[in-house]
Amino acid sequence: MREGFKSAAVYALIVAVFIWIYYASVEANYFQNKVNAMVAKGMGEGQPESVIRPRMERFFTPFNYTTITFFTMLIAGAFNALLLGALHHKVLRRFTR
Repeated sequence: MREGFKSAAVYALIVAVFIWIYYASVEANYFQNKVNAMVAKGMGEGQPESVIRPRMERFFTPFNYTTITFFTMLIAGAFNALLLGALHHKVLRRFTR
């Protein structure tokens, strides 16, 4: 179980670094375009831009996106490691005896 979690953690870290580099340098305008679209949608619903834009610019950043992705993948990897560890301990050990 521990080795499965280590592998999942390393994989999550590698993917998070790749995502951060991608959105920080390759697709640098992605989050600005997303913020502009969300502000336009909010203004269409009657909310002032001075309220919407700072909130969206604070949330939609490469760092936040990378952090959310990293922890989501880490949790999914931990769940998979736990599930496979339990399967191995409860089921597969009976067949190896």
